[in-house]
Amino acid sequence: MDETVLSELPETSELNQKILAMLDRFQEGLLNLEARQIFAAYLALLDDGNSCISLNVNTLIQKCEKMWKLPFAENLKSAFEKGCHQILNGEVSKLVTFVQNENAEVVTPFVFEESSQSLFASKYWSAKNVIVKTFDATSGIFTQHAPQGTLEDVKKYVKNLLRSGSPIQLKEAQAQAILRGQNSNLLITGGPGTGKTTVVLFLLWKLLAENIELQNANLYFAAPSGKAANRLKESLDLAEIAPALLQKESRVAEKLKNVEGLTMHRLLKFNAGKNAFTFNENNPFPDNSIFVIDEASMIDISLFAAFLKALPKDPSKFRLFILGDKDQLPSVNAGAVLGEVLGKYPQYMVELLESNRFQDDSKMGRFAHAIQNQSFEACKNSIQECGGFKDWESIKENWPSKHLQVNFVKLNENTPKKQLQGMLLNWVMAFAAKLPVVAASVDPSVDALEGSGEWNARKKLWKFAEQARILSAERRGLLGVESLNRMVCSAIRSIPELEIPFSTYFAGQILMFNRNQTMMKLFNGDSGVVVKKDGIDYLMVKNGENFPCYQLSLFPSDCLESAFAITIHKSQGSGYENILMFLPKEKGHVLLNRQILYTGVTRTKVQRKYAAIGTSFEETGTLTLVGSVDLLKEAQETVLERDTGILIQ
Repeated sequence: MDETVLSELPETSELNQKILAMLDRFQEGLLNLEARQIFAAYLALLDDGNSCISLNVNTLIQKCEKMWKLPFAENLKSAFEKGCHQILNGEVSKLVTFVQNENAEVVTPFVFEESSQSLFASKYWSAKNVIVKTFDATSGIFTQHAPQGTLEDVKKYVKNLLRSGSPIQLKEAQAQAILRGQNSNLLITGGPGTGKTTVVLFLLWKLLAENIELQNANLYFAAPSGKAANRLKESLDLAEIAPALLQKESRVAEKLKNVEGLTMHRLLKFNAGKNAFTFNENNPFPDNSIFVIDEASMIDISLFAAFLKALPKDPSKFRLFILGDKDQLPSVNAGAVLGEVLGKYPQYMVELLESNRFQDDSKMGRFAHAIQNQSFEACKNSIQECGGFKDWESIKENWPSKHLQVNFVKLNENTPKKQLQGMLLNWVMAFAAKLPVVAASVDPSVDALEGSGEWNARKKLWKFAEQARILSAERRGLLGVESLNRMVCSAIRSIPELEIPFSTYFAGQILMFNRNQTMMKLFNGDSGVVVKKDGIDYLMVKNGENFPCYQLSLFPSDCLESAFAITIHKSQGSGYENILMFLPKEKGHVLLNRQILYTGVTRTKVQRKYAAIGTSFEETGTLTLVGSVDLLKEAQETVLERDTGILIQ
């Protein structure tokens, strides 16, 4: 076969080339069949997160063209037509098994599911079937029982739980989730700041307090990343519970206080030696268990299925609550499980719509909602409402300003680096220049008991460090986080008043872990701030309400990187009062999509502070988006659509 046909596909990775070579050895004569191009397309689409493809040739070509924004040449269309026919005609039977139901025995690397006319790698077909079977009504896992009580009962119950002066006011949908969760397993979805983890606190408190047998249950908190797992654990803010009730329900309080946040791999107890999970279908989790799974949109199809297979066999012996935002970025690996599950099984879902991160009627709120609109018109109106895209030169004297909640900025194409350096210098002077000074007040060699002077100094430093972030979709290139961090660090070091000596790290530098440090319970995505004592570098991190300091020499030098700027993927689940966000500057870039745009924009925490008397208020929190109308339009109109096979059955 003419190899130039394969080369017309987007870049095929070296790994995929090796897989194709392996398939050539499985199926004699594959090199001479156009079906080879279908397998190449499958592997390329798998890299984009799809776990199955349609063998309807027109549907497949449309999928490829939309995904890669690449019009197919006639010879490639012809190859796809012949390739699909060859697979459907059984000419690659050593590679593909035809299946009619989920009970079929499969020994080939791929399966063709006749009911959906879709081609799967066999492991993804099996994973999809596990998920569908779990959510099917016959499994009994998500059987929805009639709620006992009313929404008003729940609101009154929670109000009586709260300490005097607590700002928490339960929304209608939150009360519904707490009510339904008392006797049914649930999917709880909602955007940033809608109170998913607040719901978990009151749902679990009520469940445990009113069911004594559950006070001895195994309570598992898990998320796909260590950072998200820790955040889920920390979100159980028992300080909002009335002290008298904490004492009265001490067993409940202790259980919630002592629960550990786990990654999904730690929850399932991954055994590297066996390359398998300890908890599995043949060795399930113990009965009398409660599972809370957060950031479910980030869980890939294989890991999701592995968890479901390990659930206790008797559905009446465990409780399951799955949390996530279907509109955020999906998993890095194959699948978009949460979105497809919610699309197929909405009856198991409670959706939280009211955000506490920003007001729906604020400029920020309207822009965030406009991104989710089918048409770009709402985004266009929101941009105009905020003054449109402005040239950097016209606003540089007054940027950043807390009075401009949402800013749209474009850099001059002829001098982007010079203007970018000027923008980052302004950002440093507004949000980072004081970090070395505040860091100097921290003494990492002494204990920092809560409420002590040292603890207050560390808390102040953390607040300074967390007030702002720069976000980018890219790691490399002029607008990538590696370049942005170099420029920010250079700008900070160049401030004469700080007198920063040359060293690998400077006091006040924000760092982020790029891989897990499990022994210290620090994970990929966790951040910290550099502090110094007697020439020794320490990293101050946050652990609950404490701020421990670790000598930097304890960590491998390549497991930490500067984090004044972080990727939008890394920011998922976090929030900052001030966001500077860069879109990729090339049209057609793979990272110009709605999920990237929405996730980045909604990292902004906007709070409305009311005057003591009357209804006047001030909104705090700023977003500055750097790009252009055309780039933003392309991002808003490009929606990542992944096929896992869950919806198409």
